[in-house]
This record gives sequence, structure tokens and C-alpha cells, in this order.
Amino acid sequence: MTEAAARLRPYASGLALDWLEHTPQLRHRSIDGSLVFVDISGFTTLTERLATKGKVGAEEMSDLLDGAFAALLQEAYAYGGSLVKWGGDAVLLLFEGPEHALLACRAAHEMRSTMRRTGRLRTSVGVVQLRMSVGVHSGSFDFFLGGTRHHELVVAGPAATRTAVMEQTADAGEIVVSPETAAELPPGCRGAAKGPGLLLHAAPRVDRRSRWWGPRTDASLIGATLDPALRDHLLTEVGDSEHRQVAVGFLEVSGLDGLLVEQGPGTVAVELHALLTLVQEQCFHHSVTFWETDISRDGFKVMLVAGAPRSTGHDEEGLLRAARAVLDAHSGPVRLRLGVNAGRVFSGGFGPPFRRTWSVKGDAVNLAARVMGRAENGELLATQALLDRVASSVEAVSLPPFLVKGKAHPVNAALVRSASGRGASAPSVRSGFLGRERELSQLARWAADASRGSGTAVMVTGDPGMGKTWLVERACEPLTGARVVVTTADPYEAWTPYVVLRRLLRGLLGARPKTSDVEVLGDLFFRVDGTPLAALLPLLGPVLGLDLPDTAETAAVQPRFRQARTARLVVDLVAQLALGPLVLVVDDVHNTESASVEVLAALARAATDHPWLLLLSGRSAPPALAELPAVGQLLVPPLPDDASRALVLARGGESLPPHVVRALVSRAEGNPLFLGELVAAAASGQGEELPATLEDLLATQVDALLPQQRQVLRVASVLGVRFDELLLTTLLDEPVRADTWSALRRYVVDDGAGIRRFRTGLVRDAAYEGLPFRRRVELHALAATALETRVSAEDDLAEALSLHSLAAR
Repeated sequence: MTEAAARLRPYASGLALDWLEHTPQLRHRSIDGSLVFVDISGFTTLTERLATKGKVGAEEMSDLLDGAFAALLQEAYAYGGSLVKWGGDAVLLLFEGPEHALLACRAAHEMRSTMRRTGRLRTSVGVVQLRMSVGVHSGSFDFFLGGTRHHELVVAGPAATRTAVMEQTADAGEIVVSPETAAELPPGCRGAAKGPGLLLHAAPRVDRRSRWWGPRTDASLIGATLDPALRDHLLTEVGDSEHRQVAVGFLEVSGLDGLLVEQGPGTVAVELHALLTLVQEQCFHHSVTFWETDISRDGFKVMLVAGAPRSTGHDEEGLLRAARAVLDAHSGPVRLRLGVNAGRVFSGGFGPPFRRTWSVKGDAVNLAARVMGRAENGELLATQALLDRVASSVEAVSLPPFLVKGKAHPVNAALVRSASGRGASAPSVRSGFLGRERELSQLARWAADASRGSGTAVMVTGDPGMGKTWLVERACEPLTGARVVVTTADPYEAWTPYVVLRRLLRGLLGARPKTSDVEVLGDLFFRVDGTPLAALLPLLGPVLGLDLPDTAETAAVQPRFRQARTARLVVDLVAQLALGPLVLVVDDVHNTESASVEVLAALARAATDHPWLLLLSGRSAPPALAELPAVGQLLVPPLPDDASRALVLARGGESLPPHVVRALVSRAEGNPLFLGELVAAAASGQGEELPATLEDLLATQVDALLPQQRQVLRVASVLGVRFDELLLTTLLDEPVRADTWSALRRYVVDDGAGIRRFRTGLVRDAAYEGLPFRRRVELHALAATALETRVSAEDDLAEALSLHSLAAR
């Protein structure tokens, strides 16, 4: 087995691999056997109690659950079971072959015995007793394999529902078997009736018979059963589990039992393949991970995660828009409902070595599932915690606060009816602008030149949080005689050609987000009637999002010339619509797709001949714009210390002691966004802890690194802002390569004499905060051990030794 296959194999279902290897053309299989649904009780309450401890609580909860399932799965596999589905604090096991009902019940009995022996746990929030409820059903089960981004295994249908009902009937510590399963057991094993099933009274006698799926050497086959983001992460990740801020959602699909009975498995297979493909495509386009599916009554659930294993910086927005897009596009016979939430989780490998999952654990996950349970058919419910972090346009109706299982306080949520990117609009100037007089003065001169007919294009760049958008909006404020149209390049629309220009041009036409295409087209014809543009409008159709048939003039344009001709026509259309001084603003231009960039470059070149100011702002400039002589460049640098101190006072830091203000100014290093968040944290008594908003923003930058580079950054963070490269080599067990340091130069600089330092303390803090607590302890212990051999000769190391020893406990 290759290294790649060995890495992936524990994360793939043996049933799915066997299916793809022998019958890849099938989308449905009927399998005779017994399903065992095991749910551990006690974790819901424990999760909420541990949530009060923040990150360390989420990590502890994951460790406890991991240990519990490792012991249980050893017993299940010893009696021939195979894990079909992970489901948070539950698992679904399949037993096949002769005596499958006896094997399933014996395994369930042994798992319960194991839980009774090991389920009493001493935790940081007290002693907790875990128990398990089990449902068992025997019969013919319907399995489906569908999707195009990856092959997802789904178990659904009346037999699967019957298994779920048995588990829901069981109280903690009970095993409830269906009458079909009971009929296969010796009379002495059957207990009293309970609901639609019977209690398992005693374990049947049956020999152990471990079933291990044969090894698969084809990594591509194994990887085809996993979401591409998870697959790539498992193949490349060299670091540890980590703490992350994520958006998490649950999509429940129901109505499958009746459809299966009425129309048969063939129809259901086609429907599920189409639905899984729809969900996977929307996940792909919105940078959401299709995490896993799980059994549910009358259907199944899909867990969706944005922000793990990688973050985009717009994770809540991506999940919300993907969820809404799935509901809007779905038209099949099954029912859908969704619930989404945002919060902290602990992400990492989970389960015994022979069968694992890449898991996210935390109170945020549980709450997302509970919120989904409150949604009606066709509804998307989102917690206020998620909506507060979304920048796109959202139409939502707030719901009265409601209580859910496992939460002591009511939950605030809303019914989301639509979610889309921000369209073109007039600027909305913000108050409290400080410390940008030089940059504002330069922009004002360019704006004045444009208003006098000498237009220009300006690229405003700077790191996240430096106030680029703020600066541009303030520069537009005095331009009372000019038409100003503002839009934002949306990262989730970068695969749609001309999407940025579409919003700008529709904004120039006066269209609103809900203006129909018919109205836009009518206004457009009115504006260009009698001009040379009228015959060439079909070339502008893709830009404006209009389907226009070719005219004789446009049909004669060869395909290889159409894009360049379109760019020139956009310039002509803007000139036709502007009728005076014009300011076009595109924010986050680094997210702009190539077709729009070409047109923006044409507008930049044309601006010098018109009273136009083209303002583009972003973290970086697309090469086609950065290298264009017609585009002026304005870099927004860090604020000077005096402006930072004034900003602290303006943001509510008047009551902070002078030494705290100095510390905040130093830590923010001239970044206004960082400074504002740090001031808010300090005012609330949380000054030492890195605010979640900053940690998320910085974590997004760290996520962009390659795995090996990210590991170096995280391990180095344990050593502090300045660190000895030789000591880092000891912790990594190998020297850092020169090309790795080169790739990290944005974050780490060489101070000479074997010493390196993080460019900003906040980057170091973000890298450190992502590390699991147990890994931090290990690394601090390694550092302390290494320093012990040097401290007698170099007394200045004594303080570092003391700090590492304390952190290593």
C-alpha cells in the first residue's frame, strides 16, 4: 500500500471502497444484514459545561469522545462489524453474512459492558457518567452512492428508519431490537417489549469473527470517497489538530421512505445523485466542505463546514449562501431543511487507527443540529451568532428566542430568505477617521483632477485591516458633483465572468438588486437608441447578465476578438451613461475574475480622456492592473504611534491606564482594525486573550501556507516573538530549509546571529492559539529540556527556561 493510500484508508468506508472496486456503475445496492445504531448519552450536557472553558473545553470533549469510541469500535469489529457512518456522538455499524443478527446483538452487548466499565470519566468540570442507547434492526437495507465531486455513501429507506426508531426508543443503557432481529435470537435473549421493539435481555452465544476489508493500494479510489478539501488535507497535512472558528450547518433530507416504496430504488438513486451533486457543487463554489452524511428518520443528514480544514476569511458568508443556493435550486420530490451556526471547534483526526474520521467537535456543532431541528420544510434557520459575521446582503426574519436541548439559555435565530453579494451602491461614509491625512490628501487631488476632466485610475493596496475601504469612502464624501457607484468583488462569485462589471453597469443604469432583466434591458435600449452601440449590444449581454441574440454586426466578430471588443464597448457604454464626472469604486479587487480585470484595465486607460476616477482597493493588485502605467498606486501603511494612541481614545479607551494604551498600540503595530478589536477586548477585561475576529483574520493568512510551512510557523510560535533558530531545529527534529524561510518572509524576519522574529506579535499569537493545548505542553517541555543544557553558560536564558517549564507544567 502506498503512503498516500495508507493515510487515506482509515477515513474511508470499506463498503464504499468494495462498491467502487467491483460495481462502480451501480448507484444502488440492497444489502441483507443488521444495522446497529449506537448513541452515547451524557455528551450533550458535558459539551455545554465544557463550552464555558472555551478552547480547552472543546479539546477535552473531543479527547473524551475519541477514547470512548476507540474502545467501543474494538468490540464491534471483533464481531465482524464495520463502521458505515460517523455521526457526532453516534455511530452506525453494519453486520453481514451468516448469523449477522447474533453478531450485531453480541457486539452491542459487549459495547454496553465496555461503556459500563469505562464510562465514568473524571473531567475538568466534574465526574461524568457516559451511557449508550442502541437500536438494532435486521433486514434488507438500501445503500446509495452518488455525487460528482466525490462518491458519497448514503443509507436510507424504511429499514434504515426502523433502525433509527429502535435507537430513539431505547433509554440510556438499553439495547432495543426490532421484532425482525428478535426473531433471529434465542428465546432467552429476548426481553420485554418496549415501544415497537424489544429489549435485549442477554447476549447470544456466537464466536468472534473479525472482518477486515482487504487493503486497497489505489489512493485515487480511496480519495474518491472523500470531499476533495478533506482528501487534500489528509494527504498533505503534517501538523496537529487545531482550534478553529468555523461555520457549521446541517441539511436534513426527508421523504425518502415513501419515494422508495412508491417509485423504487432506481428513481431514488437518480434523485439522490442529483441532490448530492447539487450540494457538492454549491459547497465547491462557496468554499464549504461536504463533511459527512448520517442516518436520520425517513432520510439522512448532511454536515457542512466552512472554515475547516481551511478558512477563506468569509466562512460564515460562504456557508449561508451555499445553504440558500441549495434550497433555491432544489426542485425534487424529497424535502429539505437547514440550520447553520458559527463558533469555536476543535478539529482533528478522531477514532481508532483502523477507522477514523476528521472531526470537528464543540458546542457550535451541537447547536447547529438543534437549530436545524426547528426548521420547517424548505426553511433555512441561522443563529444570530452567524448572521453577525456575514457581510453580504441577507433578507431574514428574526424568530422569537427558543430553547433547545443542551442549552440553558434561549437561542436567537432568524429565518433566512435570501443571501447574495453586495451589489453596486452609493458610498456610506464611516465616522472616526484618524491618521490618514497624507493618503486622503493624495486621493482628494486625484478626485479634483477627475472632476476637472483629467481622470485617472488609482489602486489602493494594504494589509487587511489598514482601512482601505474606509479611506476610499471618505475620499468620495466631498464629491457632490460626481456620480459615485460602489461595488465589492465577491470571492464566491469569482468563477462568474464579468460579475463585478455587471454590478457597476447596472448601478449606472439605476437598477436595484431586484430590478428585473426586462426592466434593465428596456432602460438600456432607451439609453443607447440611435447610437452605434445599439447594434452591438449583444456583445455586452454577458457583461450585463442579459441573453441577447446576435445582430449581423456582432455575428461578424470572430470569437478570438470578442472579449477585447467587449472591453472597448464597456468603455463606450460608460461614457454614454456617465453624462458628467463619475467615480467608480471596486473594493476587494484582489477577488476580481480575469474577464472583469480586462475591462477595468480598459476603463483605467480611458479614464485620462474623461472626467472619471476609477478607485480600486484590495490587499493586492491583479497583475494586469498593477503593471499598467495608467493606474496610480497608493499603499496604505501602518498608522504612526500618535495616530494609534488617538484612535484608542476615540474607540472607547479613555479609561484605560496609560501603560495599557502603550501596550495596545505596540501590539496592534499600526493596524486600525487590530487596534479597535484589542481596545474592545481590553475594555471588557479580556486584554490578554487574542480577540476572535483577529485570530480568524490572521488564521486565514496562515491557512494559505503549505502544510510544512504552517507547521514551522506554529512550532516557532511556542518560542515567542523572537526565537533561536537552533532551538526551533530541536523542536522540529530537523533544520528548516532555506526555501521554507523564504516562503515565510511575510511573517518571520532574520535578525542575524541565528535569531529570527515574527514581524508582528499578533501573527505569532494567532499561530500559537491554533495549537492544541496538549501539543503546546509537549513543545514547551522540549524547549525547557533543550535550554537546561545551556542555561548555566548563558544566564540570560534563565527567564526563558522558567517560562517554558511553567507552560510545560
